[in-house]
Amino acid sequence: MTSAPELIAKASETIAEKKGRLARIWEIKDKLTYQVKGKNTDELIQNLATRFSLKPAHTAHLEDLAKTKEGRAFLMERVHGINRESFHRSAFLFNAASQIAFVDLAGTMLPFLPTLPLKLIFAAANLGIAAYAHRHVRRELRSLLAGPEALPPKRKWWGLLSNGAYNRAVKKQSKKHGKEAWREKIIYRGGYYLNAASLFLGGQFLVSSDKLIWPVSYIFAKAGTLVTLPLVGLNIWRGTVSGSNALRAREQQNSTLGKLQI
Repeated sequence: MTSAPELIAKASETIAEKKGRLARIWEIKDKLTYQVKGKNTDELIQNLATRFSLKPAHTAHLEDLAKTKEGRAFLMERVHGINRESFHRSAFLFNAASQIAFVDLAGTMLPFLPTLPLKLIFAAANLGIAAYAHRHVRRELRSLLAGPEALPPKRKWWGLLSNGAYNRAVKKQSKKHGKEAWREKIIYRGGYYLNAASLFLGGQFLVSSDKLIWPVSYIFAKAGTLVTLPLVGLNIWRGTVSGSNALRAREQQNSTLGKLQI
């Protein structure tokens, strides 16, 4: 009969093994989506330098930035933005390939339309969103290297007059969060949901199973279902996350606007 300590040891080994497998899965996901990670700020900066081939001067600037609390917060915010946009880029590139391989809306719902042009339109739309996300990856990187923008003083002339430049700078900062909220809610969330709908309604593997003989048609139909259903779920999940990102960005915008000097 197995004793309690042995059962606990076996359970601990099983849990550690499961955690190791999950860690490897997340590591593969991070590599596929070009996520920048690090156990501490030094490792994070080194990974940034490797990922984007930064110059030594840029690396030194980031190391100096991470020495202060405000600098570390700015660094983490920009890295989070880079990772978020990198994931969107990878996801929509994958969706473009999925549209070519697994979707045939013309064959399932719109038989009066040619198959190939419709596939290419959906794939091109996903590639366009991926390029849009890539542009914002570069923009987040440039913002990181430029450093945080210090706000002007609230008052001028020895505190006698309010400084209009302060409110203008606050509004400029808030617009960045507003644009991020719009991008996440309209472009990314809408793109994920449209991909999920097209995969669900027109999903099939490479060619229509109606054009094949049995049992090949049966195999292709089952293969298409096994692939498209997880892709539908993934796009719905990413659309939900994008909605949460939009809400967070809108809250940051309102928080920034709260700094206005009225």
